[in-house]
Amino acid sequence: MKALPEKYHATAAVSVVLIFVIVLISSLLFTWGIITATQSEVDARQAQLEALQRRAALPSAPANAEKTIGVEPFFGDSFGLAANDLQQRVVGLIESAGGTLTTVGVDPQVTADDESGRRVVVQAVAELTNDGLQELLYQLESEAPFVFIDNLTVNRVTQRGAGEVEDTKTSPRLSVDLRAAGYFKRSAP
Repeated sequence: MKALPEKYHATAAVSVVLIFVIVLISSLLFTWGIITATQSEVDARQAQLEALQRRAALPSAPANAEKTIGVEPFFGDSFGLAANDLQQRVVGLIESAGGTLTTVGVDPQVTADDESGRRVVVQAVAELTNDGLQELLYQLESEAPFVFIDNLTVNRVTQRGAGEVEDTKTSPRLSVDLRAAGYFKRSAP
């Protein structure tokens, strides 16, 4: 290779200095980006630490939350009272959901020393709409005292005559056979 003629030496020197300046500025910008990203991460961790410290300073939840919120999980103090309360609740909820009660009954008490001796079971057969059934189940399972659905059988009621056409805008009528269970408090001996 031939050496550059002397007239290009100044241009080459300026080009080398310019390339050096560009590389220097690029490396400074890259370093600045890394520093900014690291600072953002430090700020985020600091905010997270402060939030955890505030949360730790809050009073802890009471050990017995049941007594704090006043929820009574049981029906009555005896089988008879519990059966009456549960039956009234089931019948009232069926009627408030727009249902037609067909039958309702209470299973006889099981005499046992364990928890099954405190169990009350109500069986009801009713006609409801789909929306009414949803409302009934939600009310039974979300309110206290606690009710557990033992068995649920749902069939569509077909009472259309020969010339009747089903209205698809309304919820279909359903025949619902429901077994709901609850518990009563054990009496002190």
